[in-house]
Amino acid sequence: MRKNSLLAAALLSLSLQASAQMWDGVDTLYGNEWIHFDQPYYKTLVAQDGIYRIPYSALPSELANTPANQLRMYYFGKEIPIYTTTDGLMSDTDYIEFFGVKNRGEMDAYLYADPGDQFNPHYSLFTDSSAYFLTFREGISDRF
Repeated sequence: MRKNSLLAAALLSLSLQASAQMWDGVDTLYGNEWIHFDQPYYKTLVAQDGIYRIPYSALPSELANTPANQLRMYYFGKEIPIYTTTDGLMSDTDYIEFFGVKNRGEMDAYLYADPGDQFNPHYSLFTDSSAYFLTFREGISDRF
């Protein structure tokens, strides 16, 4: 009897639709649509609003040998503007700057059947840190 009830529960759970996916009104989004899986991404966490600087010495070797005009920063799957002290190869005195914001509740809204039920959209239920991803894109030299 117990095996039958476990089997029925398993089949019932498989038949349920995924309800915590992001829906933009047209498509179901999984959050990884912006990723190019053939290139590396380096994550930087930001817990406060402000301007952040990444010095050349903190860059991984793969990005340190990339011309600065090919570097790209992504937040929530969208490219954001960055400032680099040079357009060519970086040296010890060069750096990257960007404006970062702490995590708020914009992604938490997808967890509610009615996003209006979210208690406070200015605070996340999970963390205050936002993830920014630094990568490169070859052949493109114009940023914003």
